[in-house]
Amino acid sequence: MTKRKSRKRSRTISLPNGDAATAPPMQGSRDPQEDPRNVALEARARVFNIKPDDAPRRSTQADCCIDSMSDSQALREVWQSILASRRNYRLRNGIQDGPKCATIAMIPDAMQTDTSLTVDLRTDDERDTAAKRAWQSWLDRINALPAPQMIRSIKDAMDGGINGQGGELWKDGKHTTRGVVFVIALRELTN
Repeated sequence: MTKRKSRKRSRTISLPNGDAATAPPMQGSRDPQEDPRNVALEARARVFNIKPDDAPRRSTQADCCIDSMSDSQALREVWQSILASRRNYRLRNGIQDGPKCATIAMIPDAMQTDTSLTVDLRTDDERDTAAKRAWQSWLDRINALPAPQMIRSIKDAMDGGINGQGGELWKDGKHTTRGVVFVIALRELTN
């Protein structure tokens, strides 16, 4: 029996009083589910007052500043490397961010397809040590920035402005003074 016939038959149900009810046959496919990533990006765009026509959709205030002040891929890569290193360090040490902080930390091994077909044969202790070393390297570079405002802007951007002094990097569709300092600090870290 084909899928179509079985779907049509399954649309007939029996009611408790002995009657049968049928639903009209489905025509075509249902409306595709909206991608949750697009919903999140649209919400962030509304929060940061970014109109889709004015600028490409960005996920964070830091991304907005980087995109508006520089077209350098190197700045984006440095920022993503800092965030990835911090996240790896925090996951390897059981430190969680966000609303799931009270849950029990579980670090599953990442399931990825790698074209080079290399397998990470390091032990968990070696991975922990490498994560600590990578994050400490970034912290040393950040703390060596020439101005304290640069250090603070990078750290606040990593925390989303919730720790320390706070301050927005992006407001009303344009970068703030702190956002300018943030991008200058990233340029220093790129060199």
